[in-house]
Amino acid sequence: MKYGACSRSGGRRRAIQSPTTQTVASGTPSKFRPARAVEVHREYPISVVLASGEIVEGVIDLAWSDGESWTVIDYKTGRAEAQYQTPVQLYALALQRATGRPARAILLEV
Repeated sequence: MKYGACSRSGGRRRAIQSPTTQTVASGTPSKFRPARAVEVHREYPISVVLASGEIVEGVIDLAWSDGESWTVIDYKTGRAEAQYQTPVQLYALALQRATGRPARAILLEV
């Protein structure tokens, strides 16, 4: 399930692309680590209002930005099943809406 939104930037509305989810196993290459991060958040509480009016709240395990986009990590012990994709997508959506920067969502199996 993907959610979209609009963001105001400089007085103009622009579309925000829905976050996609990637599932990776532990021992993943360093491209998923915040080596060039300019902003890092751990155990970061978020909330987002969906088009239906429903308010969704959660806690992001790890998020970082390189100044241009966000990477949102949701750690899962054992197998990261499909049911976990929607929550991490919503976490990424919340950061997109709050910052106006694109976000990618990653389920990390540990």
